[in-house]
Amino acid sequence: MNNNIKIAIIGGGPSGLALAKLLLLRNCKNVKIYERDVTKLDRIKGSSLDLHQDSGLRVVRECNLMDRFVELSRPEGESIAFTDMYGSFGYRRPSLKMMSSGKPEIDRTELRDLFLDSIDPSIVEWDHHFLSLENKPDGQIEISFKNGKKVLADLVIGADGANSKVRPFVTDVKPVYAGITLLQSEVDQPERDCPLVNSWVDKGLLYALGQEKMIVAQAKGDGRMTTYATFKKPESWHQSIDWKDRKSVIDTIESEYTGWNKHLVDIFDKSTEIIPRPLYVLNQSWPSKSNITIVGDAAHVMPPFAGLGVNNAMLDALELVIALDKNTDNIPKAIQEYEASIFTRSTLAAQETKQAQEMLHSTDALQSIRKIKMGSFAFLSSLLPLSINTLNYITDLIGYTK
Repeated sequence: MNNNIKIAIIGGGPSGLALAKLLLLRNCKNVKIYERDVTKLDRIKGSSLDLHQDSGLRVVRECNLMDRFVELSRPEGESIAFTDMYGSFGYRRPSLKMMSSGKPEIDRTELRDLFLDSIDPSIVEWDHHFLSLENKPDGQIEISFKNGKKVLADLVIGADGANSKVRPFVTDVKPVYAGITLLQSEVDQPERDCPLVNSWVDKGLLYALGQEKMIVAQAKGDGRMTTYATFKKPESWHQSIDWKDRKSVIDTIESEYTGWNKHLVDIFDKSTEIIPRPLYVLNQSWPSKSNITIVGDAAHVMPPFAGLGVNNAMLDALELVIALDKNTDNIPKAIQEYEASIFTRSTLAAQETKQAQEMLHSTDALQSIRKIKMGSFAFLSSLLPLSINTLNYITDLIGYTK
């Protein structure tokens, strides 16, 4: 790899940070991340993330950060439960202390800090909201930011998420509505405000399924609980609601979930600001540019139902660095090879995500989950929590932890 080229990464999410770390490990001398957040202290909202062995965790290992990741991750976050709309359990699997599922949970803020703490603070330029870029006659790119600053780079990499502002400079392909709208919020003190649902979450993840809809609640390491409601609506449905009118929003949710367990629906009344998020898919190829590309959600948007987004995003960073390593003095060829690889991989991920979305929003979603999780032993699913809790009790007695 040419260690002297100036590389500008737009966006300091998981893919952007992983990319910078991997480049620095290869002695790249001119790497900068330009992040729109004002400071490192800006709190990231959203659910915790489960990293997979062949993608997210592979990148963590490549970055020599596995020991610290183990310290920050939450094995107890692997607990998962599914109920019907009435709150009756169809499948429940507490976390097993003596064995991991291989997909440990970590909060988004913790994952960001894992990378930030491993690089020189000067690498990240905070409060840099991307506006535009322009190709200069000498082959460099001039990047303009909202704060009035401009910088030059030899290679620009957009890592600025699903609503990427860099993407239009790479392709005119746009994300397509996936048919599902998600409402996102958080409960600051779930133990106090929704103790029953909090006990069902069990420091992990709870899905309530029914009527082609979901209510999802997930524990975070800081004690908060992320909450989601998802259902099939037209793309513009959310535009008809005043989301600043709290009573109107709660009335809308209660109307949407009429007949559901009251404790499940009430978590939204106990939550903070409720944000509507129509979900989109971007899974298409485009002709490569010579000195600009995109990674993560900027390159392939997908709903969260298969848990592949962050893992694919981090793997993008590794595959781009591998391509740059292989094509030392040929950035255009490196971009072309990298984009060809992500198009193939993102197509498979999009298919898996669509299947998960359709199953979770089907009329027989809970029955499908039990069949997937337990197979022909689905009739024994009610015994699984007792079995695992018994093993955890024995594990505690002998003092073993994974």
